[in-house]
Amino acid sequence: MMKAFDMHCDTLLGGNRNNLNLINDQMHISLDKLGAFEHYVQCFAIFIPDKFRGQDAIDFYDRTFAYYKAQTEKYADRMEWAHNGKELGQAKKPITGILTIEGGCALAGDISRVKLLKDQGVAMMTLTWNGPNELGCGTSKNEGLTDFGKAAIKEMERVGMLVDLSHISDAGFEDACS
Repeated sequence: MMKAFDMHCDTLLGGNRNNLNLINDQMHISLDKLGAFEHYVQCFAIFIPDKFRGQDAIDFYDRTFAYYKAQTEKYADRMEWAHNGKELGQAKKPITGILTIEGGCALAGDISRVKLLKDQGVAMMTLTWNGPNELGCGTSKNEGLTDFGKAAIKEMERVGMLVDLSHISDAGFEDACS
């Protein structure tokens, strides 16, 4: 049997929006299909659309987080949630979920949310999606990170949250690496 690690899926968006369970074959990822693997690790992304800012972004995150948490509890017999690398290495069930965020607007401009999200089990976050947000700019423009974006990276590193540079502009990538 094969082992696999998928760094990204948008299943949470569709599942939450359409009130579907993670065993539903209509979604990108189905726990039933993943049972064919010896071990499967899936990064489940909470995608925050660029149009959401501030409290709207927080509310969108909160709804999707509640869906993910409920699904991991409902299917705890076959899936476990790894909050960090240590838990991933100790995973015993055939499917391991890692929670990520796609779009740093989930921070809503509040640096203290980095620790809150990490404490909730978010392991990794992209700073931007395609458009600009409080942290920087996605690929729609070649603009760098904001001061808040630079501070967010430092805070993510401090709390042990991985920084995902997918979707960031070239200038933002350069800023993140400097």
